[in-house]
Amino acid sequence: MHPFHHINTRAPRSGASRSVMYTRFSRAYDMLAASFEEQHRQMGVRLLDPHPGDTILEIGCGAARALKPLAQAVQESGRVYGLDISPQMLRLGGTRMRHAHLDGAYLLICAEARKLPFASSCVHGIFLSFTLELFDEEGMQAALAECWRTLQPGGRICVVAISAAARPTWLLRLYTWLNHKLPQVVDCRPILARSALEAHGFHLIKEQRAELFGLPIEIVLGEKPGFLERSTML
Repeated sequence: MHPFHHINTRAPRSGASRSVMYTRFSRAYDMLAASFEEQHRQMGVRLLDPHPGDTILEIGCGAARALKPLAQAVQESGRVYGLDISPQMLRLGGTRMRHAHLDGAYLLICAEARKLPFASSCVHGIFLSFTLELFDEEGMQAALAECWRTLQPGGRICVVAISAAARPTWLLRLYTWLNHKLPQVVDCRPILARSALEAHGFHLIKEQRAELFGLPIEIVLGEKPGFLERSTML
């Protein structure tokens, strides 16, 4: 398989407003992600445990901070797809991937998670890190339905998200209030990632808990029931 390094940077129409925000603050957001989210992102990558030869899709890949270790894990025989709604974030991601001198194939795509540009049952693994909670309830359900459609039976999905804990602390209550009042600034709403995955038919494999400045974090690994064939399908 020949490596390919292509970036489709045409912003999806339905995600235009959020795309503008992330494009405008892309470098600042990338630095923020590096400083505060890296530990939890790497925990999620390890939990997903991609194999050489796998085809992996990261939704909300941003500047490719997780895409890099995912590409290293699948090696030259595999491929990774990074999807985001911000063209500028994808440009930063493309630079990061090139500087890493990765030999495996990767494709960066500007598209919406609610309508993935992939065939059904075509990837071995899906990774979402601080992405699913960017959607409202309807959008999250649509995105998870697309994850179910795109994932091969037996494939895995890993979600890293701010958790709406059963017993919320005052800090989580404050964060939730800020999300309601200032969604342009505090754009991630706490969710129940495990419950969301199970509601869509994914089987829970493993769940880890962590904290980010006192906010509860869920790192959840689910599986689409069925038999996984480890071969490159795209």
